[in-house]
Amino acid sequence: MNHRGKVFKILLYVLAAAAAVILLFLLCKEVREMSNGSEAMPMGNLRGYRFGEKSLNENFSGDGRYEIPAGKIDRVYIEWHSGGVEVMPCNGNSVILLEKGAKPITKENRLRYGADDANIAVKYSSDDVTVTEEKSLTVKIPETMKSRLEVLAAETTSAPVVITGMNPRKLGVKTVSADVSVKECSLKSMDLKTLSGNITCEKCKISDGKAETGAGKVNVHGKIGDVYVKTVAGEINIISDKMPDGFRVETVSGDTNLYLGEVKSFAVTYNTGHGDFYSDFKVQREEKSNIYTYRNGHGSDEHTVSSSSGNFRILKKQAKK
Repeated sequence: MNHRGKVFKILLYVLAAAAAVILLFLLCKEVREMSNGSEAMPMGNLRGYRFGEKSLNENFSGDGRYEIPAGKIDRVYIEWHSGGVEVMPCNGNSVILLEKGAKPITKENRLRYGADDANIAVKYSSDDVTVTEEKSLTVKIPETMKSRLEVLAAETTSAPVVITGMNPRKLGVKTVSADVSVKECSLKSMDLKTLSGNITCEKCKISDGKAETGAGKVNVHGKIGDVYVKTVAGEINIISDKMPDGFRVETVSGDTNLYLGEVKSFAVTYNTGHGDFYSDFKVQREEKSNIYTYRNGHGSDEHTVSSSSGNFRILKKQAKK
């Protein structure tokens, strides 16, 4: 390699490192500010949450079980610290909260919740309690309620979040260091964010989705409309029977793998400093200002992958045996 080539390679690595630092800083900033809420997750800060003149409920259940009549409730907000959060469907006409800890739950460190005609808010404990023990939270939502949900939102520090079988119009989950898993959900709007955890969407129908992580991996599997994925170093896997309506990927050094079943035509723009491209499908490469578009058939360009050094592969999805 000549001197000019070595200098160019070093410059690419320096730029990639700088981009990683900037992206990680932005993710950290977003996580620090996550209690301010967002359009996709209109949560706000649950500390001091009020429903009109009513404070969070003072009830205490020795077995950690609380039942709330579902009525016309269509918004569920959860704020949790460590242990784990799971949301799943159930039979009946009540929302069920189940709290479990390694040690018996006391009146002082119990969960707190509030409910009105449209909302349920659940938080880890009272504001004046110091968090020392891990507690898990299970939220069971009636089958009759899960498809009318307008908002399902959760914020955690180190508690993994698992959501199964829910169909909210807006789903928002933010964690600092925990994994996020969404299974068998139908979502019009999805916003998942974690600083260092993995993000997994399995067998989901997603109209408009966003997934962001620093060092974690992102796996999105299902019927996908539009999706936006951002990582620093984490690998990205998008698995779909058909080419998504549109997707945008931004990563510094993580590889992007797009697994497709049925394909008629597509076009993907790949903007990279030092990454490689591979496709199981026949494509033609078009170049403009050092940006490459790979076209299959007469596909329009609604798909973009930007990476400093990560590779991009379009692979044939393996049929189930």
